[in-house]
Amino acid sequence: MTHAPSISAAIVYRDSLLEKARAEAWPTSEMAGRRLGAPAASACKELAAKERALGRLLGVWSASDRTFYHPPFQFASDGSVHPRFSELLKALSQIPSLTHSADPGGWERLGWMYELRGSLSELSLAEAASSSGIAEREGQLDTRARTPAEVFPIAPEAVVALAVSDAAWVLDLE
Repeated sequence: MTHAPSISAAIVYRDSLLEKARAEAWPTSEMAGRRLGAPAASACKELAAKERALGRLLGVWSASDRTFYHPPFQFASDGSVHPRFSELLKALSQIPSLTHSADPGGWERLGWMYELRGSLSELSLAEAASSSGIAEREGQLDTRARTPAEVFPIAPEAVVALAVSDAAWVLDLE
C-alpha cells in the first residue's frame, strides 16, 4: 500500500502532461509522419512509429486518444526533427530505464525532459561556457532551474551533455 501515493501521483503527473499535449496541440503520429515527409497520408503513422523505434523521435502514448503525441521541443523551426535530438535520445538510452524497449510509451523519457535541473539555469550554462568558470554579467543571469525540454531548443549541447552525465552516473551505480 505504500506505493499507492507514488503511483497515483505519477498518474496525475502523466495526465497533466497529456492535457498539456492536447492544449498545445502537440503533433500526433499522423501529423509527425507528415512533418517527416511521409509520401502518403496512410504512411504517416507508420513513418512516425519507425522513427520512434529507431531512436530519432520521441512520442508519448495516449491510450484514450489512441495516438502518440510528439513533444514540440524536439522539432526545429522548419518542422523537421532537430538535428541533435537523436543524439539526445541515444545518450538517454544509456540509462536502462530510458531505452525505447524499456519505455515504449515514452513517458519515462518525457519525465526526464521535464525535470527541473539547476545545471540548466542561465547562470550555470554561462559559467560552464566560460573558460574561467565565471560568467560575464553574472549578476544579471537567471539562477532558476530549468527543464531539458525548455533548454533543448536553445542549447541542445547542454541537454545532451546532461543526458551523458546522468547516464554515466547511473551506470556507475550499477
